[in-house]
Amino acid sequence: MNELENPELIADCGLHCAGCIYYVAHKTNNQYLKEKIAKSNGVPVEDIACTGCNSDGIQTENCRTCFAKDCVKKKGYEGCFQCDEFPCDFTNHFQWDDFIRRIVWDVNYRREHGLEKWVEKTYELNSCPSCQNVEHWKATVCKSCGTHLEPRYLDENDLS
Repeated sequence: MNELENPELIADCGLHCAGCIYYVAHKTNNQYLKEKIAKSNGVPVEDIACTGCNSDGIQTENCRTCFAKDCVKKKGYEGCFQCDEFPCDFTNHFQWDDFIRRIVWDVNYRREHGLEKWVEKTYELNSCPSCQNVEHWKATVCKSCGTHLEPRYLDENDLS
C-alpha cells in the first residue's frame, strides 16, 4: 500500500499526514527540520517523530492526545468531515491560525470532492513541481532539489 491509500495517514481532524511537518521530518530523517520543530515547540529533537496520526507506530504528543480523535470516535464518524458542527469549538482551539485554515480547507475539499480526489489534491499541492518529492505543507523550498515552492492553502474557499 502506498501513502496515498494508507488510512493510517488520514487524520481524524481532516489532514493527510503526507503534508505534516512532523511526519515529513521523521520520514526523511531531516535533522535540520527536526531541530527547527523541536526548538519552536520546546521539546527534545528525539520527540519529533511520527508514523501517522492513526498508525500503531510512533505518534507526536499532538496526535496521541488529539481531541478530534476522541470526538470523532464518540460520534462514530471517520473524521470531522462528516460532522455538521464543523468547524467547531474544538477545531478553533488549535494553537495556530494557519493550521485551522488548513484543516478547514481539507475538510471542505474532501466534502466537495470525496476522499480519492482530496488525497490526490493533497499530494499535488505538496509535491515539488520539479522532482515530485512530497514536502510538508508549509515548506518553501524542496529539500530534494532546491526548487522554490509557492505558498499553499492560503484560502479555505479555494476548492478548485
